[in-house]
Amino acid sequence: MASMCDVQGASRKQGRQGCQIALAGLALVAAFVGFVAAQRTSSFDTRRAIRPGGVLRSTVGLAHVDRARPSSAVSNPPRKTEVEPAGTGSTPRPPVVAFDPEGGEWAPAALSLAIECEGSAETDAGANSESTLLSILSDPRRSTADRREALREFGRLAAPSPAALEAIVRVLAVEQDPESAGDAVATLEWIAGASSSLEVRDRIVEELELRLGADSEDELAPRLVQAIARAAAPRSLPVLLGLASSADDEIREAAIRGLRALDGVDAAAAIERALATDPSERVRVAAAEAASELSDVETGRALASAAGNPSLPEAQKAAQAALIQRVAHDADARTAVEAVALLSPFEDLRDEAARTLAIAAR
Repeated sequence: MASMCDVQGASRKQGRQGCQIALAGLALVAAFVGFVAAQRTSSFDTRRAIRPGGVLRSTVGLAHVDRARPSSAVSNPPRKTEVEPAGTGSTPRPPVVAFDPEGGEWAPAALSLAIECEGSAETDAGANSESTLLSILSDPRRSTADRREALREFGRLAAPSPAALEAIVRVLAVEQDPESAGDAVATLEWIAGASSSLEVRDRIVEELELRLGADSEDELAPRLVQAIARAAAPRSLPVLLGLASSADDEIREAAIRGLRALDGVDAAAAIERALATDPSERVRVAAAEAASELSDVETGRALASAAGNPSLPEAQKAAQAALIQRVAHDADARTAVEAVALLSPFEDLRDEAARTLAIAAR
């Protein structure tokens, strides 16, 4: 009997121990799940703040944001060598990495480390980033590669300060390296496009015009004209109208292409004039392509005339293609397109004109 009791007591003791072990295991699992959830929650808001193509600072893991995705979409690339930026003060800064989603490479100089979150220069993070970039841009000891990277990184700030704008303008004015000057043009173009201030956009167009006038042989000339057009500032139209009469074929072509994006009777008249009278066939081609999006009667007549001029075959083909595109919004273009379908020397355009007319007749 005693031995039976001893056995039962031992069984109960073992059961209690088993329960304690099981409860301890459940507690560990619950603690781990809570830790993971806390990490996911704490990193979510931080990652949402990163601008597309921006950089995420982290001592836990590395992440980059693809420009093609919304700013909240973060993917984790394989680990790469971390870069320690030069900091100020004695407090060590956590390592940061930069990833270029377009090139699929880790940035070698990693000056994009300065941009740590989306924001204007009015925010603490934005002001700190801008200050870092300004110091890089104004430091003559920095390499050309570093300064170019700093210029590009200004484009990641939602609203650069007036001081930043002036610094970029100075680079545009004095920079002799065409690639660095090109980066300055691209950054100014981006700032103008993102700014709601007509004063800022006019200021940028003024500086682009000054650079353009400083050297008529500047290889950046077409790029400068394009930036003037895309700035869409009040000053853009009169500047482009003047450039449309330039002695340089390439500048006239860029000006006509720029006028394509601007509305107004004056822009349409300049496109029509180039289509009918410009001595350069490439400028006439640009004018025909620009005229495809216009619907005024005068431009339609100029296109019809160019479409029947075999002495300039490239311009003729561009005018016929433009007329075909205008059928959808210009009823007067139908007669000219019927002539293209029957008489065009370009087989592909004859076929396209016939298809377009058949669709329009439905």
